[in-house]
Amino acid sequence: MGLLKNKIMEQEPYGYRHLDFKNVCYNCFSDYAIQNFIKEIAGENTCDYCGSKSDDYVAAEIDEVIKFIMQGVATEYGDPDDEGMSYDSDEGGYQGTTYTTDEIFYDEIESATNNEDLAEDIHNSLVNKTWCQKNHYFLTPAKALIFNWRQFSEQVKHRTRYIFFRLTPKSTGFVYDDPDYIPTSEMLDRLAQVLSEASLSRVYNKGEIIYRSRVHKKEKICNDAASCGPPLAEELRYSNRMSPAGIPMFYGSLDSETTIKETFDENEDTGKIITISKWELVIKLRFLDLTNIPSA
Repeated sequence: MGLLKNKIMEQEPYGYRHLDFKNVCYNCFSDYAIQNFIKEIAGENTCDYCGSKSDDYVAAEIDEVIKFIMQGVATEYGDPDDEGMSYDSDEGGYQGTTYTTDEIFYDEIESATNNEDLAEDIHNSLVNKTWCQKNHYFLTPAKALIFNWRQFSEQVKHRTRYIFFRLTPKSTGFVYDDPDYIPTSEMLDRLAQVLSEASLSRVYNKGEIIYRSRVHKKEKICNDAASCGPPLAEELRYSNRMSPAGIPMFYGSLDSETTIKETFDENEDTGKIITISKWELVIKLRFLDLTNIPSA
């Protein structure tokens, strides 16, 4: 009884109840953070929801997973009283936007599951209560990023493309403590943090091959690094999708078919040919990989 009582007391602050002892595997969730958490603490070989079995540990106790989920919810939502939201019975109750547990479940949790029985168990374990956004007088971190990204894009496109001075209270004598505001000089750091948390990077090792294609006139011969590589700075008179005028950049692909599709247009490149070159990495490189962005 003592152990069960302690478990119940541990669950109460996060708004969920103890479930029967079941184990769930990471394949029953679509959210990458939950998947990684289960992989870290897995101690069982069988999933009670999808029935998968393995010689390796692939599943964890459902209680521990729900606790992790609700800890995540608690970073974004809190009790309106604890968050200082005013209450006026004559005006209909809390003077701000509040959410029920059901709304939190259907908006934030259900879509992260791949199994109906699992979703139902999680829903049944949740305690009905009222929630509100933490720091509800300010933007959520996600909305703050969206808002400040628009400002950052405007700055980069039309004002300052390459130089962003890091203004500090010491250098300006001004302290800006608005949590909704992300200075342009800090936007890339904040974005890097988001990309890191989402594991959106991929390492290519020394010796791996990158393909690059060059579309050119038939009479031109491209048979060395200079002629197959990026054009010279003085030849780049126009901006394209990624590189501005006058700034050479290396465009490559992991396969030859993709690099052809990215560079050759049958309608515009009539009478021209393509030379495909293979480039070997001489050092290990880390790339930003936007081909497998996790769902929100």
